[in-house]
Amino acid sequence: MAAVRSAKATLRRDVRQALTALPRAEVDAQSSAVTERVLSHPHFQRAHAVSIYLSAPAAEVDTWALCRAALHSGKCLYVPRFSTLAAGADVREAHSFTDMLMLRVYDTHELEQTLTVNKWGIAEPALVRADGMPRENALDAPGGLDLIVLPGLAFDRQGSRLGQGKGYYDRYLARCTQHAQARGRAPPYTMALALREQLLDAVPRDAHDQPVHTLVTPDTVYTF
Repeated sequence: MAAVRSAKATLRRDVRQALTALPRAEVDAQSSAVTERVLSHPHFQRAHAVSIYLSAPAAEVDTWALCRAALHSGKCLYVPRFSTLAAGADVREAHSFTDMLMLRVYDTHELEQTLTVNKWGIAEPALVRADGMPRENALDAPGGLDLIVLPGLAFDRQGSRLGQGKGYYDRYLARCTQHAQARGRAPPYTMALALREQLLDAVPRDAHDQPVHTLVTPDTVYTF
């Protein structure tokens, strides 16, 4: 376990350095290619309720065009919000006292005009909408999520994913699986997006790491 943690830390440092050197124009070009592949993917086209991460300022696939396309096509769009855990919450597996919710964004006006930027520079929705109504949580919605589009720092061709080290998505995917099983449904399909520089020969993985179903890069789509 210690060896895996050390290998992950080293890999995170190396990948972050490589991504920092990427020109913005290159990130934008790769993001456009990835977006086109996602839009034509059958799982995206069939999905009704989708969760899509909102891209950070650091180099990663930009998802804003994808979010707009999801809304324009009539999908229910949910995006992450990082919230303080409630008193008494089980944080034994957490690396911090925050957790991640997926909250619904109802239209492009909300997406582009009402989100606020958190301490990591990532836009996120408020718990309550402008009209005072609570924003719908994906795990409270009757049908749950069909598709989760998630980020990562590095990936390999076996479906392994290396996150930023906080475990937000690993914990959220585990909750989604429990939520679906309790209702007799299949868990959401998971689709990760990667720049070329994030695709590696091998990514260290331990027992709690959740592999993805599909990885989309500018050049191809991997299905596992």
